[in-house]
Amino acid sequence: MVLAQSACAILAAGELGEAEATLERMRECLKPFGLSSRRLGNICRKTLEAGIEVDTDKAVVKRFRLCPFDAKTVSDLWPWPDTDGDRAVQNLNTTLHRLRKLLGSDKAVVLSNGQLHSDSRFCWIDARHFAWLAQQIDIPPPSPIKKEYLARALRMYRIP
Repeated sequence: MVLAQSACAILAAGELGEAEATLERMRECLKPFGLSSRRLGNICRKTLEAGIEVDTDKAVVKRFRLCPFDAKTVSDLWPWPDTDGDRAVQNLNTTLHRLRKLLGSDKAVVLSNGQLHSDSRFCWIDARHFAWLAQQIDIPPPSPIKKEYLARALRMYRIP
């Protein structure tokens, strides 16, 4: 309570940066046992993976807006803060609409069976062409055209 009053007084005095720092210290104190975000996040990650108090862990992650600090080992049980399926679908639809508008065609990018596909008649993707060139180079036997494919592939990503 004292920290909150301090933050309000500092804010009233016009010291926004100092008020934010005070509020951040207050948030840290409210975390269980005064643990840092990193430590609390790691504990929640380990207990989620072990299946210990999963509902409680998810509630703690959401309440304190914890992020996993080792994303490679995060379980699919991790409750990402401020996300839900409906909003994710809406965000995807909005982004697709904007992308199609930029590309000038609704057929340029198609969502089908949960996967996005680009139509090469409307949208050329350099990475796809690079992959095709690389595949052509790998097919035996060696030939002069393969040297040309290699040269094209290298020219695509030449550093100036």
